[in-house]
Amino acid sequence: MENQNNQQKSSFSNLLLERGLVSADIIAKAQDLAVREGAFFEDALLALDALKEEDLAKIVAEFYGLPYIDVSSMKIPFIVLSKFPEEISRKYNIVVFETMGDQMMKVAISKPWDSVTRKALDFIKTKNNINIDPYVATMSGLQKAWEQYKNPVMVEKQGSEIEKEEKKESVVVTTEAKVEKEEMEASQIATLVPEDVSTQEELSNIIKNSTVPRIVAAIIKHGVSIKASDIHIEPLEGKDTRIRYRVDGILSHIADIARKDHAALIARVKILAKLKIDEQRIPQDGRIDVVFGDKAIDLRISTFPTIDGEKVVMRILDKSSGIVKIEEIGMVGRTYEKFLEAIKIPHGILLVTGPTGSGKSTTIYAAISRINQEGINIVTLEDPVEYQMAGVNQSQVKPYIGYDFANGLRFILRQDPNVIMVGEIRDRETAEMAVQSSLTGHLVMSTLHTNDAAGAIPRLIDMGVEPFLISSSVHTIVGQRLVRKICPDCKKEIEIPESVYNDMKREFEIIPDQYKQDLVFNIEDRKMYSQIGCAKCNNSGYSGRIGIFELLSMSEKIKSLSIERASASEILNQAISEGMITMKQDGILKVLRGVTTMDEVYRVTTLL
Repeated sequence: MENQNNQQKSSFSNLLLERGLVSADIIAKAQDLAVREGAFFEDALLALDALKEEDLAKIVAEFYGLPYIDVSSMKIPFIVLSKFPEEISRKYNIVVFETMGDQMMKVAISKPWDSVTRKALDFIKTKNNINIDPYVATMSGLQKAWEQYKNPVMVEKQGSEIEKEEKKESVVVTTEAKVEKEEMEASQIATLVPEDVSTQEELSNIIKNSTVPRIVAAIIKHGVSIKASDIHIEPLEGKDTRIRYRVDGILSHIADIARKDHAALIARVKILAKLKIDEQRIPQDGRIDVVFGDKAIDLRISTFPTIDGEKVVMRILDKSSGIVKIEEIGMVGRTYEKFLEAIKIPHGILLVTGPTGSGKSTTIYAAISRINQEGINIVTLEDPVEYQMAGVNQSQVKPYIGYDFANGLRFILRQDPNVIMVGEIRDRETAEMAVQSSLTGHLVMSTLHTNDAAGAIPRLIDMGVEPFLISSSVHTIVGQRLVRKICPDCKKEIEIPESVYNDMKREFEIIPDQYKQDLVFNIEDRKMYSQIGCAKCNNSGYSGRIGIFELLSMSEKIKSLSIERASASEILNQAISEGMITMKQDGILKVLRGVTTMDEVYRVTTLL
């Protein structure tokens, strides 16, 4: 068992070497062929005649922890084989060779790494509540099995539903959500609340004295007024429904609604988002478009069943706000200069790292907006498309039909792109395709969920990307967080507490002098601003957010550390020795510039 776990942790190429099936030279040639042809590494091995197809299938089965099956000479009953019509079987490289009633199905697949095949299997499993037992077979074996289709294929349930799913948009629109005559279209809900709803008191008054449609409209309008990013409508056991808003990254309890109105409230949101009203067992996703004055708002709706009832979260996207410019996101000094240089490099990978809600998408959008011009073909893969950019070819992935980031990248390469933006690198397949795209002369921008810039390299290695490919493709990694900006109307100058000052001074002393420009406070003065709170900032002491950044450039030394599979801390120390400032240090500089507070810097960097 321990040996099996070790095999799963090792890369596929290492497993081939360990088994003595191919040489290191063959692996290098196959990797080069895969990059040049945009093919899978495994297919490249076959193209080079590096090993027999059956031997490759067996080692692939071992690597993925699946059994091997030879279906080439198997006589499969037509009633079993035709569970998938021939067209679907060939399209997704799946052959059904055994069934046990309606409860279990054994299938042969040739490429377990292919997300198209995996997504099709997951869809059938979920849709029909059936156990699927996958086996690895050779492609020639599948082709032999396909010859057993004797009659014109009658599309059965599984095949037809997969095809239907491909035609659906990401938002499922059903006829079960019947809108009553008095209900208004989502685009008109702003007319329900013509008055101002910018304060908590104004919202509370509407909640106490209005109908459910007007309450929902007011909840949304208040969120737009206070520049919230998310609205939470939450049922609580034995209590009223809680309404919370996330403003500048902080979630706050703003209002309550009588528990007896919860069901009607959720139903109203579902109607506006064109969701199934009577489906309360599973999550649903939808959207609402609404205009408040000169603001065009896109609401992304997510319902979620809890033990106390359905919860709704509304993500607010202000489409009229436009794309933030690079000059406005918070990069300064050498970090800003190096980032501008990085987005002008015509090939390689630029990564922006950080947790959810750290502003990664904003940074990527700002970069694309900066380089967007007539002579550059920019293509994006996003989930979802948050903001539309003129002149940029933006595409929404649809994983439920197999159109995910990895498969989208394959098609993008046929679109003659100069710059490719991938919303997020989530798995080995997407990471490898991003590397291949960058090595064939394209600039690839993407995001990655890691704590800091240095952690991106070990993360890619953990995904299964070979270290030498990382060192030859990735050229820039940005780490970032968002801190709240101190309110300019109520900020107060204070003396820095001793313990905080010692920490700030220790970090400040190792910051290169070129970054220490335009400071409001001298570190020796022991002064900074503190938040107070006033009517203009809703008594929070803060107004708006700004990024704190670190930018890691792949120097020769860091490339060597990557190939040696060095830890994130080793890479970080090397980057600092080469002049990189960390997010915490950038935050301290922003404190000394009077932009934010040390409370905010500590809040977002404590775990780093």
